[in-house]
Amino acid sequence: MASADAELDGIVDLLDPDYLRQPINVARLPLQHAITVMHGRGERVLYTFEDPQCGYCRELARRLAAIGNVKVHTFVVALLGEESRGLADRAWCAPERASAWQRVMLRQYVPAAREGCAAPHAKTMQLAEMLGINFTPTVFFSDGTRMVGLKPKAEIEARLRAADIRKSQ
Repeated sequence: MASADAELDGIVDLLDPDYLRQPINVARLPLQHAITVMHGRGERVLYTFEDPQCGYCRELARRLAAIGNVKVHTFVVALLGEESRGLADRAWCAPERASAWQRVMLRQYVPAAREGCAAPHAKTMQLAEMLGINFTPTVFFSDGTRMVGLKPKAEIEARLRAADIRKSQ
């Protein structure tokens, strides 16, 4: 079954009645709609869905920075309202997008607005809907497995290692 947008085809098998429990094809995620932040060398990879107003997402950002050696591709979703959408636009449109996103999440900094620029809300919301995401943070590991909600740092680290092992097999 093809999605309404060919750009999103191949991420999940929508014909599988249990597709929300199956790993996704992270190689097909449209990273041009994500904000990418590097912690250290970024040898490990995560894909997150976060709302800039989400306190759990802010804590996840702190934990990922402490874990280190991870590249985080964040799809910003405005699940918590119009203010979230405005913050997403401001971070997305900042000259240094990744740095602005980190400041929004770690320091609750609000970048200056830039006229004529908006984050790719329609695409990220369409992707989140297709993946059944209605809670932030939602994290996908390099092997496509999903983690919903904020988990302890040790569990995130263990799942990063496990995903890398499964992916290399």
